[in-house]
Amino acid sequence: MHVKQAGYVIIVIGLFSLTFSLGAVISELGGGGFPAGQLLGVGISVIVSLIGLVLIVADQRVRFDLDELKQRLSAFISDVPVAYWIVAGFLVSYFSFFIFPIFLNSGQQFQYFKYLPEGPQIGMDIRAILSLVRDWAFLHQNHYADGWVWYPPFYNLFFVPLIFLRDQDAYVVITFATILCYFFLVLVTLKLVNPRHNKSLLSLFFISGIVSYGFQFELERGQYNVIAFLFCLLAVYIFYYHEKFRYFAYLLFTLAVQLKIYPAIFVILFIKDWRSWKNNIKRMLGLGLLNFAALFILGYSVFVDFVKITIFPPFGESMYWVGNHSVKSFVHFLDQNRNGPLSGRALLLVQNHPGLLEIALLAYFGLCLLAIIGVAYWRRENGLNTYLLLACTIGMLIIPSVSHDYKLTLLIAPMSIAFGDLILPAQTSKRIISYLLIFAASVAYSAMLFPPIFRPQLIENSLPLLFIILTTITLLYVLKPFPKRDSDTASPELELEPQVN
Repeated sequence: MHVKQAGYVIIVIGLFSLTFSLGAVISELGGGGFPAGQLLGVGISVIVSLIGLVLIVADQRVRFDLDELKQRLSAFISDVPVAYWIVAGFLVSYFSFFIFPIFLNSGQQFQYFKYLPEGPQIGMDIRAILSLVRDWAFLHQNHYADGWVWYPPFYNLFFVPLIFLRDQDAYVVITFATILCYFFLVLVTLKLVNPRHNKSLLSLFFISGIVSYGFQFELERGQYNVIAFLFCLLAVYIFYYHEKFRYFAYLLFTLAVQLKIYPAIFVILFIKDWRSWKNNIKRMLGLGLLNFAALFILGYSVFVDFVKITIFPPFGESMYWVGNHSVKSFVHFLDQNRNGPLSGRALLLVQNHPGLLEIALLAYFGLCLLAIIGVAYWRRENGLNTYLLLACTIGMLIIPSVSHDYKLTLLIAPMSIAFGDLILPAQTSKRIISYLLIFAASVAYSAMLFPPIFRPQLIENSLPLLFIILTTITLLYVLKPFPKRDSDTASPELELEPQVN
């Protein structure tokens, strides 16, 4: 195609857009309004037409070689670093859920963040926890029967040192401990797992996480999810990279489970070789019995009370809110919210079959998890599977009935580990698909950095965003190129080289 021909095409497009925009301007003026958006369209149309005119008078010896253009575009796409797509996704969410609602809202007022659920005092969770521990330590009371606490019995022993401090001092301790653990979780652990991890990508996740809505929520409430998850991730690291100390890894894993039950899902990661059935079964049974026995640490009666409240939680309406991103809460949100994202037959279907929708969502998660495990088994891949690590993290966030948004902070380290360890296919079409998946995951992750009140209703609750990340990481693992065997050795181990961008 000649440059002159391209110019004519562009002029036609510009004139068509100009005609449409002028019609809209006249319509708005007739209605008494000021057509700012339509006038902007007129300006853009004029610029497009001028570009076409420039091309018409340009040197006519120049031709567009479509094959060459395609080759250059293919080479450019193949060389774009993963970090660029992560940043692009972040920018989409940054403008959508921060710049526009804060500065460019229709009310022309600066909308300062006021999005955390109001409480009587800052640090209300750690204050409540210490009150319960004091009742156990000094009055020999536990409050499982009252429905006031759902933590495993070990939390009483873990927080005993803080009951001798004033509540305000204890809150200061837990705040600095959380910040320190966040640094270890996102910076130190990641560099231990993958020393070649891209620094720019690591910095992006670290900075975006430390200013995120979830981390602010964690600090404001005085929660200890980051502390418990650090124990869990350190256990996984030691298990894979320091086998001599694997029993210490089991101890750290048990500590994490006894502080917050949900890290139990990471027991799947204590499988190095999926084909070593005997060793895997022995290890799973051993860890299961160890954690089950630890639930009796305060006696049989406390264990029974804990089991009762875990199986039959006193779920009140206060637990069903937009900031509870569990499957159970999300279905209730769709069912009860008459002004929500669903209407008509879709709303009626959810109202008639809420339990079926819960099962379907959990089954979808299980399907994605099994897909990753199945592909790993088929490829005979051993070692730490960072894709599986991220999938388990999402399961940890959506399966418990109560999973408030302060737990979103736990997504940062596994996201950085998984996306820093991506191996992209060499085939251009598959690589483009992979980039689009990375972009979608980045948009979903970045959207959760901002408060729900600034998101569209469909993604006000974070569960759909978590499912987007789950889907993308599963597909990225399926698209991942088949690892080559090391022909120089007889070992069945497979060598994988992560793409460092």
